Amino acid sequence: MHGHEDAARDGIEKAGDFIGDKTGDKFKDQIDGAENAASSFVDGLGGNAASGEVTPNQ
Repeated sequence: MHGHEDAARDGIEKAGDFIGDKTGDKFKDQIDGAENAASSFVDGLGGNAASGEVTPNQ
């Protein structure tokens, strides 16, 4: 995933927008929370910034 984080976050946002449109934004808060969690996960795939540890691509 290294180097494709922006594309992944863009895809996450598009998926959230699609689901929001299909549900009439009835679950907007839950969708936004899931988008934020998924984006944070993507950000963490590059390694642990606090320790300087880098996770190898699998």
